[in-house]
Amino acid sequence: MSGGAIPNKGSMTRAFVGVPINLPENHKGNLKGWLWGDYSNQNRELKEVDAGLTYSRNIDQVKGLSADATAAIWHYPNDDFDNNYIGEIGVNYSKQLGEKVSLDNRVAVTQLMSHGDTGSGTQMWAKMGLPITLHKGADLELTLTPEISAAKLKGWYGSTGTSHVTPGLNLGGSYKGVDFNAFVKKQDGKHESTETRTYSGVSIGHKF
Repeated sequence: MSGGAIPNKGSMTRAFVGVPINLPENHKGNLKGWLWGDYSNQNRELKEVDAGLTYSRNIDQVKGLSADATAAIWHYPNDDFDNNYIGEIGVNYSKQLGEKVSLDNRVAVTQLMSHGDTGSGTQMWAKMGLPITLHKGADLELTLTPEISAAKLKGWYGSTGTSHVTPGLNLGGSYKGVDFNAFVKKQDGKHESTETRTYSGVSIGHKF
């Protein structure tokens, strides 16, 4: 869900399912429920399952600008971690730079709620991407996106300071309503709690 550091090693497979929730006809925003999973190909186990609600809407005064708010639960089925309860607000800006190239930026603040032995913490992160359209047809769309993300922590699982700077490359698209993405990222850890490492994976999602 966020632009945080990736702690687990090896490649991963991700899956996402999003379901829109109908709002009154005259309402300009969008609400969806979603479920996200992260499977470790190296350890052959499900590492994380997240579920949440996201409300988003365009900001009419500025073309390409939108905002969203999310409430979520992070669950770790094969680790001795408690469920984490998360709130996130974000602002997105996209702009077409040419016929096949656009700019895609996001800035967000993720709040970890205090519960049990887990104290509250804040992660502030930003991501900038440059999507390049490779193919756009009736059934198949393909996009190549070089991107870079960075995060700063304040009491996030006890850590404070710059977390990471991570450049990456994504090959994504959709085929008959199914979204897919293959990625490789090189995480440059800037904090003792964040590894410097390269990781890759694939994700598959479907939106109803």
